[in-house]
Amino acid sequence: MEYKTRARSKPLQVIDDTSCPGGPTLGAAGLTRMKAKVKANGDVDALADFFAVAGNPNRLRILLYLTEAKALCVCDLAELLDMSMTAVSAHLNKMKLQGVLKTRRDAQMIYYSIADTERVELLGKAFADLRRAMKL
Repeated sequence: MEYKTRARSKPLQVIDDTSCPGGPTLGAAGLTRMKAKVKANGDVDALADFFAVAGNPNRLRILLYLTEAKALCVCDLAELLDMSMTAVSAHLNKMKLQGVLKTRRDAQMIYYSIADTERVELLGKAFADLRRAMKL
């Protein structure tokens, strides 16, 4: 099978199962062990779910604000993010469903705070390292 691109004059080759001369370098047993080890690690899925939540810039900002303030209501976050309360509520709900945030009710006000402090602390450290590396 061949595909052509505008940037290259040579056709691109699609690699299939027969394209690896001599077979996989790990061997069948090595591949089976590695595949079983990664599949058995449920942390991969949990981490991917967390990054799906934290990967949105607005949700990441919410986490950063909550690490500073400890607890905020929707109206405060809407002001900080310059977003509607409806949009902020949708982000907060997604984060709460993933177990990242928790709520506390005080009369009619609902305050959001970080429930999963361990992963958020790791995220904060990664963010700080990134800022240092990029000198932001």
